[in-house]
Amino acid sequence: MNHSNLAHQLATGDLPLDALPALDGGDYCSAHAIGDEHLLLVGRTTEASNALSRAAAMLPGLESRVTLAIPSSEASGLLPDGRHFLVTRRLTGVPLSRDLFKTLSPQQQTAAAEALATFLFEMHATPVALADAAGIPVAWYPFAATEDGMADGPSAPHYANDLARIAQHELIPQAAIDRLSALVDEQLARERKRQAEPVLLHGEVSADHVFVDPETLAVTGVIDFQGLVLGDPVRDLMYMADDFSLPFAEQVARAYSHPRLADPLPTLSFYRVWHIVVRMLWGAEHGYAERAAMLARQLETVIKTGVR
Repeated sequence: MNHSNLAHQLATGDLPLDALPALDGGDYCSAHAIGDEHLLLVGRTTEASNALSRAAAMLPGLESRVTLAIPSSEASGLLPDGRHFLVTRRLTGVPLSRDLFKTLSPQQQTAAAEALATFLFEMHATPVALADAAGIPVAWYPFAATEDGMADGPSAPHYANDLARIAQHELIPQAAIDRLSALVDEQLARERKRQAEPVLLHGEVSADHVFVDPETLAVTGVIDFQGLVLGDPVRDLMYMADDFSLPFAEQVARAYSHPRLADPLPTLSFYRVWHIVVRMLWGAEHGYAERAAMLARQLETVIKTGVR
């Protein structure tokens, strides 16, 4: 079946999703196998559907700009229920899991850092006009994409909203909220000082999305472009720091060799603290009180000691 016929059958409902083998697509998208070489992604929510639409528009312009393999946009459209779908070619290789990363030699880690630094540099150098044409939003808040929508625009209102929600749920003592507020002020001052232009971000360069050759463990590709936004380049280091290690993320920044990622540690540390905030709030507001309490304790610790 060619891709145009496939897209037509999906759009008309002649090819129902349950006719295709289901795969693990994550929280935002369902995934289905189309033979051995292609993957069908379908947004689970309105925002996820919008993100797939933006990825479908952006991927063709990215393929020629990045050295590593990325999924190609083979077909896209709307299902009869209005959800967006995207068909991509599946990448070869295996995800660079946390356990697999621990087996890398120092030389292999250096090679991985250099490959990912090149990939980020190429992503970040994409002309903003191309991203604008694909409908990629500008979002300085580091956790802009949510189940409910896109927290786009300047970051300050979104941090203020988070702080208000923390106080409302009485998750941590007022002294800890005051310290978080001070950390926000410090981050906003860094943003003003840098006066950086937004760049195209992948959004989640993580253990699940970095692929390596299973024999050589060399980085071969990056998947999952549903998190594309225009924003702060330091944001693209966050999941590498979480999944692989902070020293590895710093190694990537050094190999990047551009002022965009000069001295990333203060901002990166702040983003990692705020990642705990976001997960804590999600737990409190989705019925996971015990998880929220655990993250609140973790947050109070890192406020006092810092994140490494």
